[in-house]
Amino acid sequence: MFADRLSRLINCKEWNVLRKLDSAVRCNSHCSRQDNAFYKSLYKKQSLLNNNCLKQWHTTTAKITYLPQENIYARSILDSSEAYSHCFATPLPSKKELTDLKLDKVNSMMEKSWISMKNEEILKNFELLTYYASQTLESLKLPKYSGIVEVITNRLSSFSDQELQHLLKCLGLWDKRPSDPALRNFWQALDAECVRRLANWSIDEIFLMNDLWFKSRCPRFSNFITKSLTQVNTYKMTPTNLVQYAYLLKINNKVLLDLSSFEHNVEKCIHQLSIEELGVISMAFFKYEAIIKSKYLLIKLMQKLQQNLHTVSDISLSAILKILRNSIDLQIVQQFDILQKALVSRIPQCTLLSLTHIAHMQARTLIYNDELTSLILKRYKQEIKEARLKDIERILFTLYIFNYNPKTTDFYVSAQNELSRSERADEINQFPKSLIYSVLYMLQVNYYPENLLKLVMEQSFLNKLCDNNIHKLDREYLVLDYCIELEHPEYVGPRLRKDINHFLLKRFGSLRKTPMSENQRVNQYSKITTDVVHICRNLLGSESAVHVDTLLPHFSRSDIILCYDPLTKTFVSARDKLSKIPVGSIKWAPKDGKKWYVFVIGVHNTMTRNTLEPTGILMVQLRHLKKIGYTPILIPYLQWQSLGSERLKNQNMISKQLSVVLSPNGQFVLRKLNLISKHLLYTNSHVNLCHSKAIRCLYSDKSRIKNIILRESHTKAEIQAPMNTTSFAHRFMESSEAYSNTLSLTLKVNEDLQIEEIESILQKQWISMSIPEILENFECLSINARKNEESINHPKYHGILEVLKIKLPDFIDQQIHHLFRCLELWKYDRTEEVYKSLLTTLDNECLKRMPGWTIEEILLSNDHFYKLRMARYVEFTWHSLRKLGSKPRKMTPTHLVQYAFFMKMNRRLPIRPYEIEYRVEQHFDNFTIEELAIIALAFSKYEAPIRSNQLMVKILKTLVSEIDNVNDYCLKALIDILRIGGEPEIVNQLEILLKKMENNISRFDVKTLTAVMNLKRKVLMHNEQLTSKILERCEKEIKDMKLTHLESILFALHVFNYDPKTTPFYSTAHNELLDPDRAAEIERSPSSLIHITMFLLKQQVYPEEILKRILDPDFVNRTSKSNAYKLDRNYLDIDFCIEFEHPEYNGPRLRKDLVNHLMKFYGSLKKRSVKKSDSDKTITEVAHIIKFSVVLSPNGQFVLRNLNLTSKHLLNTNSHKQWISMSIPEILETFECLSINARKNEELINHPKYHGILEGLKNKLPHFIDQQIH
Repeated sequence: MFADRLSRLINCKEWNVLRKLDSAVRCNSHCSRQDNAFYKSLYKKQSLLNNNCLKQWHTTTAKITYLPQENIYARSILDSSEAYSHCFATPLPSKKELTDLKLDKVNSMMEKSWISMKNEEILKNFELLTYYASQTLESLKLPKYSGIVEVITNRLSSFSDQELQHLLKCLGLWDKRPSDPALRNFWQALDAECVRRLANWSIDEIFLMNDLWFKSRCPRFSNFITKSLTQVNTYKMTPTNLVQYAYLLKINNKVLLDLSSFEHNVEKCIHQLSIEELGVISMAFFKYEAIIKSKYLLIKLMQKLQQNLHTVSDISLSAILKILRNSIDLQIVQQFDILQKALVSRIPQCTLLSLTHIAHMQARTLIYNDELTSLILKRYKQEIKEARLKDIERILFTLYIFNYNPKTTDFYVSAQNELSRSERADEINQFPKSLIYSVLYMLQVNYYPENLLKLVMEQSFLNKLCDNNIHKLDREYLVLDYCIELEHPEYVGPRLRKDINHFLLKRFGSLRKTPMSENQRVNQYSKITTDVVHICRNLLGSESAVHVDTLLPHFSRSDIILCYDPLTKTFVSARDKLSKIPVGSIKWAPKDGKKWYVFVIGVHNTMTRNTLEPTGILMVQLRHLKKIGYTPILIPYLQWQSLGSERLKNQNMISKQLSVVLSPNGQFVLRKLNLISKHLLYTNSHVNLCHSKAIRCLYSDKSRIKNIILRESHTKAEIQAPMNTTSFAHRFMESSEAYSNTLSLTLKVNEDLQIEEIESILQKQWISMSIPEILENFECLSINARKNEESINHPKYHGILEVLKIKLPDFIDQQIHHLFRCLELWKYDRTEEVYKSLLTTLDNECLKRMPGWTIEEILLSNDHFYKLRMARYVEFTWHSLRKLGSKPRKMTPTHLVQYAFFMKMNRRLPIRPYEIEYRVEQHFDNFTIEELAIIALAFSKYEAPIRSNQLMVKILKTLVSEIDNVNDYCLKALIDILRIGGEPEIVNQLEILLKKMENNISRFDVKTLTAVMNLKRKVLMHNEQLTSKILERCEKEIKDMKLTHLESILFALHVFNYDPKTTPFYSTAHNELLDPDRAAEIERSPSSLIHITMFLLKQQVYPEEILKRILDPDFVNRTSKSNAYKLDRNYLDIDFCIEFEHPEYNGPRLRKDLVNHLMKFYGSLKKRSVKKSDSDKTITEVAHIIKFSVVLSPNGQFVLRNLNLTSKHLLNTNSHKQWISMSIPEILETFECLSINARKNEELINHPKYHGILEGLKNKLPHFIDQQIH
């Protein structure tokens, strides 16, 4: 029987049927087509080879050999777990009576009237036809089935969900083409019906229908698939749902989808996923070319892979490695290094394909591991005949990236021999690009595979590759051609045509035109190149001595060229000779006895991460530059960037690089090195250069050393300024080395400058100076101005400020930072137009450069503006904080602290504080108590509560443990944030904190004690012993207390109802307010006096003199600015307190029109909303009970009893306050007891005694976990 079916398949003309055969073969063998003996025997059949249909099939499936394996394996992972069984469709059951259906029975079934059948009968008969069609390989598009298809199409809307599922199961067994016009309407109707029901289905049902659609082999034509995958809410998915969602993304066609929320949910439940499930998720990410942005998820993924390294399958390993290499983040390079070291032990068990992915990840991450690479090469050398062409190419790419020497690495020979075998011809014809790249990588490490080179350079090969369209060619042919010309002149084979060479030069090489828009971000290479050119031109004192040109045509980036004349010992112009050589050709160094040097910038992606050695592309450039007669000088990016932090070390680095190159005797080098050091003084301005021999030599011809940059802990102005929370926070960051790269350093001078020198500086022509000269002279003026306390707004400095404003766009970043440090030394008036104009230009310039700056540079610039007292006025601060706040995951703990500090300094809220709350909680253990206080300042500035109860509890526990050491500033900041975000869950911890504070009252200042009282008032937590100690301190130091502090203390006493007869602080405060020394403060903050008076009156203290003062018509007018709408609402309470409790008062009173106005806005005349508050409902209920009682019992006995019941009811109604102090498990345990008792006694939950409990449950409900809700 099998032979008959096979013969029918061999003679079949439908290529999709043959594809079905291939799928069946691979499913049964679980291996690739190359390893399947049965497949090979079929492949050798001449009849199959001559079949045009099969050739089409072969071409299609050859490109996706590995993809079905991934899909099949992913499905097997899900099928092996019971957790996914409810989301996957089960196949139709195999029925013995249906396996041998006769044709006459089928015909009789088709002759029935299908339109009169019920839905169940239609599906039952259609199932029988399905079994028959699956045996005969018949298609549903045949005319004899058209009537049945039409009936089913019309009935779709009446099918139940289960019937739709059964229909899709049947359709999966038919041979069909969805594009056939005969079936198009049917599939569209079925698709539309599924879309219509989509909103009513659960996630499991949606996934089940997706699985059925995929099995019907029509997913690419389904609108339902697209809508279901894009509209499903990933936040509601369980871990198993996430894995199945990833599987559906993998097997279906790509849709427009953002995987950010999917990634976030995977991150939350990664601990619940197995390594194989993570492999399925990685397949989805890779298919959608999406990177994993979360560093936390990447680290956890790598750790999980290391833990399961010897049990994970090769397919899952490959999938995870692919997404890891695409998602590399420079901040977690160390984790990649650890993973690669762990992978060494897995090499013997890996397949060649997995080895390829390991090597490729190593090359992409640029982390060199010789042991790992050696083991991979050893395996490939043994099994290279089984490797794909693509695998060999990837291994050669890895060797090229890490510069493996062809003389010591025999894999190059093995690869050349393997690629030269005739058995590889078909594969090369199918994938010619892989051969080109393989040859390119060998050639770029200076290995010369002549036979392969001749093959790829043949015009016929090139024409076939690009389909006779040179626009399809890439850069590789340009590099191949110039590698031959420069390093292999012995080559005698075909070369690139001149017209093709010229076209590729214009597209990829030195003739490429790259117009840059104003908003385009300046890349790393361009920034460093600009800095180096600027430094060299100022160093040599000549614009022409430094020439920028493209020496190698196959590199589009420009080079920085210097020409040194040994006879005159000067640098001469390189432009004169190089400009004569045509653009687009190799510019060989002229043989004129001069020395030709080229600065080569080693940006971060051209240097290995762990060894800082040049990668392959950079080594090719260095080697080719030497070939054409130049001496390259490498400037590694990382060392260049570190000039701002380790100055002396980098000065030595520059010395080592230049001393050998520029002069054998070293004299010229030393002199120029001194000039470089001087320039670094102007551009970087971070280093203490007083111990540098080079600097001493530099200034040996001068009378003194003038400008040395030192770190100062406090400047003169800062010492004189009073300390507050802001200055404390900034000084703390200055005292920590962790913030050294992001805080501005202060300039200092060792000697005074003479008046004559200052005058000569002022008389210079500033507009004609170079920028380093301008900065040098302005620094001298700034230091002198700081000593003499001069203002920058003096007219004699206006011309200099105008010059600075004009020259500012030409400053490099380091020079802008240095200008900031100079401006910090001046006194200034922000309203002065000239100075204001300069600051506006500075603000705009920083805004323009901000997109190209790192986080450290942005924070440093913010610190500059802070020191200029301009942080809250400039646009740069707000926009930069908005930018950093949009991606808080990129900030380190120290960045977060400094970011919070600048948030506090800003007038406008850049982001909602809760957006950084998650990162604060994630890095909580890395923060000191002072850093937590700085973060708390940002939250309290905007009255933003911390939403996470876990974070609040952590802060409280830290505060409790550090209470004996914490200072006033930190304690006040943290107490303020506890006051703002105080939740019932932290009451127990707060109680512990307040008890611990009882023994530390004596060392805290009044500000801090006031904050403690505010906290107690806010959370309604009374501690009499602590309050008594605070009041004792306040009575002793009441003269030092501000009016607002007095107000806060009295407010707290009013809330806790302290009796004036036993609390002497009331009289002390009353007497203090009558002190004439308080008059000025009262005029500045009259509202505080009004509030204090109200609190005193409500506690039955009669401050007659104060009342007469605040009710004086002149005082009222000044307070409200003669505008009744600005009148303090507390005047209403004060007026009625006087009327009811102090009729003896004979001073001024509030005018009646003002009283009526306040009554309309705040009193009984205020128009109330229709919705009643809880207090209104309670009052109404009490009134109803009293009224009802009086009617029933005139003698009052019944009234009294009901009033008692009313009081009891109110007590029960408010009992939720006690429930709020319980933990959630205690609440549930107690409520369970009440519930059981109520069931026995048949009590109603609506009884008033349970109202308070229900209120307590309602308030706690958002904090319940799911199990507690159930």
